[in-house]
Amino acid sequence: MPHRTLRIVSTAGPDALEIAVVQTPVPQPGPDEVIVRIDAAPIHPSDTMVLLGSADLTRARFGGTPDRPRVEIPLSPAARHAMSHRTGVPLPAGQEGAGVVVATGPNSTPLMGRKVAVLSSGSTGVMGLYAEYQTVAAADCIPLPDEVRTVDAAAMFVNPLTALAMVETLRLDAHDALIHTAAASSLGQMLVKICRDDGVPLVNVVRRPEQADLLRSLGATHVCDSSVPTFRDDLMAAIKDTGATVAFDAIGGGSMPGELLWAMEAAAMAVQKMHSPYGSFENKHVYIYGHLDDSPTVLAHHNYGLSWGVSGWLMPHVLMRIGRERTDALHQRILNELDTTFKTHYAQSITLSQALQPDVMNSYCQHATGAKYLIIPNIPT
Repeated sequence: MPHRTLRIVSTAGPDALEIAVVQTPVPQPGPDEVIVRIDAAPIHPSDTMVLLGSADLTRARFGGTPDRPRVEIPLSPAARHAMSHRTGVPLPAGQEGAGVVVATGPNSTPLMGRKVAVLSSGSTGVMGLYAEYQTVAAADCIPLPDEVRTVDAAAMFVNPLTALAMVETLRLDAHDALIHTAAASSLGQMLVKICRDDGVPLVNVVRRPEQADLLRSLGATHVCDSSVPTFRDDLMAAIKDTGATVAFDAIGGGSMPGELLWAMEAAAMAVQKMHSPYGSFENKHVYIYGHLDDSPTVLAHHNYGLSWGVSGWLMPHVLMRIGRERTDALHQRILNELDTTFKTHYAQSITLSQALQPDVMNSYCQHATGAKYLIIPNIPT
């Protein structure tokens, strides 16, 4: 049973943020817990939010040793205020991964020696899979078939479940079609395949022509490029064609949520025969589920009618709405389609210490299409 582990920890101080590879004790498993030897853990935008918080990576000072690197980032007054709730609290990073169970509590012995995928923020609220070993709730582990490699299952929770939960939300709230921004991301590519296979009309919003080409190669019908002059017209036409009245926005800041509401309202008014001073009768909603742009969200509400809404959205809340039986069915679908719909491609595999090197960190923190990184704390099985 392992007693100590290397892990990546982010700690906000009064004046600076420190991110470091440190050695910490491995908590011994409780009755319903297991210790997992972590073979692989992906880096998602939500993970970099834990690592960096509101700190500005361009101000980072890199130090430490090759095996125990350390990154220090001075905090602006605004960043200090935004991160005041976590000052002095070491936050282990990494919300999902896969590995092998090496120790169990008395109620979790059936998992001993099994390969598992882990979502470490599930039942316990514990993060920290950027580590050699981590103690997690047995309920947060999905046993893997023997033939599935841990590196292939490392990202089977966050993006696949988020994409599936978007479609579940569409069905729960009686929408007919959906819009997705930052659609060339790993998650976006999965959503294209899900909607293609399930017959759900989807409008994809991207930022570059090559991203549009990528999605069309996967079978996407409606792709709108925000970098071209005809974007607004293209978006409204796609919404008229699909009847989309709900959008999932990964950008968060800037004008994109407002652009989506404007286009949905314009498409609805184009077919509504009765005039109303309150705009269209269609209920339009934008769910913000990411913060790729941390600037304020800009809404010109006089352009949307009065039947609209903007709110945050979290995948775990949807899973609570649909219940355990439906969630288990989604898990099984992910396992069945792990090599197809939900296959994740990585630009590079890196060690714990390499994750805090300047060039590597600058790369994965840009969240660029095709630049997803996988941390390998141990030799995978």
